[in-house]
Amino acid sequence: MVQAASSIPTTTVVTAVTSSTNNTCTDDEDSNFSCVVYEMMYGLCAATTGTLFNIAQKRCQAFCGICAGNNTSGTPPAALPTQPTCIDHDARCSQFKFHICSSNVSQNFVISTCPKSCNKCSEYLAVTTPTPIKCNTCGDISNGIPCYSKDVYGNSSTTICPTGYNYCMTDVLNDGNGNSDVFKRCVTQQTCDTKWLKESADQDYCMRYGVVTNANAFECHFCCSGDQCNSGIKPATSTLLAKTSG
Repeated sequence: MVQAASSIPTTTVVTAVTSSTNNTCTDDEDSNFSCVVYEMMYGLCAATTGTLFNIAQKRCQAFCGICAGNNTSGTPPAALPTQPTCIDHDARCSQFKFHICSSNVSQNFVISTCPKSCNKCSEYLAVTTPTPIKCNTCGDISNGIPCYSKDVYGNSSTTICPTGYNYCMTDVLNDGNGNSDVFKRCVTQQTCDTKWLKESADQDYCMRYGVVTNANAFECHFCCSGDQCNSGIKPATSTLLAKTSG
C-alpha cells in the first residue's frame, strides 16, 4: 500500500545522477516509496507547494529534474513516462501473494495494490491510465499573438492536451478601450490555481463576464474541465474549476 506522504521513510538511496555542476543528485527511494508511483498517482513533480513539493525536493530530485543546474520550475521533464508502469504498491505483495491474490480478497484492492504479483496489470493500467483532455486552442499567449476573431467562436483548432495539462483555459486581455485579445490553450493545475482561482475567480467582471462591465484594463483567465469546455469566451459555470474548502 502506498504510504501516507507524512510517514514516508527516508532510507536507501537507489538512484544517482550527476548534475552539470558535478554535485551528486540522487533519488531517495526504498521498497515502500517510489518516485514513479508518486508521479503517476499524485503528480509529484508538478507540485509547487505543500507535502508533495517537499517530497520532490528531498527524495526525487533526479527523477523530477530539479537538481542544481536543472529545471526548477516544478514541471516534469520531457522524459517522464506518459503511461503508468504496472508495479506493486506494497513490498509484501510477492511474499503473501497466495493469500492476497485469492478470490476472497476485494479485487479493487488486488488491482490497486498488487497488480504485478497478482497478474492484474491489464486491469490496473485500464484504471490508472488517464484519458487526455481535448481543448480548443488558438493564439499564443507567451508571444502575445491572440486568436483570430473567427477562431474565438469557430473553435477550428482542437488539441489533445499533453500529459499533465488536464484543463482548458480561455484568456481575455482587455486594454480598457473596449479591445480584447483572446487566447485558448491547454493548461496545468498550477496555471489554473494561479491565473483563474487566485487572479480571476473572485472578480465580478470575470464571473459575470459580458454582463458586468469594467471601464479599466483587465484580465480574465477562465479555467474549465471537460473536453472542449473552453468554447466561446466564458465557459459554462458548471465546468469552471471551483475552489476547494480549506
